[in-house]
Amino acid sequence: MVGDRAIPVQNLTAADVPALDQLTSDPRPDPDFYQMTIAEAMEAGKPFVVSFATPGYCQTAVCAPNMAVLKQLKSEFGDRVNFIHVEVYPYPFGESFQQARMVDAMKEWNLRTEPWTFLVDRDGIIQARYEGGITFAELRPAIAQLAEGQPVNPAP
Repeated sequence: MVGDRAIPVQNLTAADVPALDQLTSDPRPDPDFYQMTIAEAMEAGKPFVVSFATPGYCQTAVCAPNMAVLKQLKSEFGDRVNFIHVEVYPYPFGESFQQARMVDAMKEWNLRTEPWTFLVDRDGIIQARYEGGITFAELRPAIAQLAEGQPVNPAP
């Protein structure tokens, strides 16, 4: 919940797998989203955005568009905010999707649906959360506030 401490999970990163296509179902992944765990992001003392999404198997069809928004925002704020994508299903994704198996990070964050996007401040406190689709127009001001260390006031 907003105001709670983020859960410092050890999600898989690019250092854990031989290729990004074993880490994400995103057909055009940005390697920057797979460089650190949530636990490492919490220790970094820098705000971060974490998205739990499955671009290739999204039930709501908004995971890939969400990732496009986040990639665009990373190009603007990536020097001040870390960006993390956690794939919802373990590799191989298609088989996991059919069996409804989710990665441990989803379970540890108590997430049963996708996508979810969380904005976490430099102290590891969740400042905003978004379930489902996000837009550039609503997320950009919130990430700008996060980057400046200001309280995040997400759009209603």
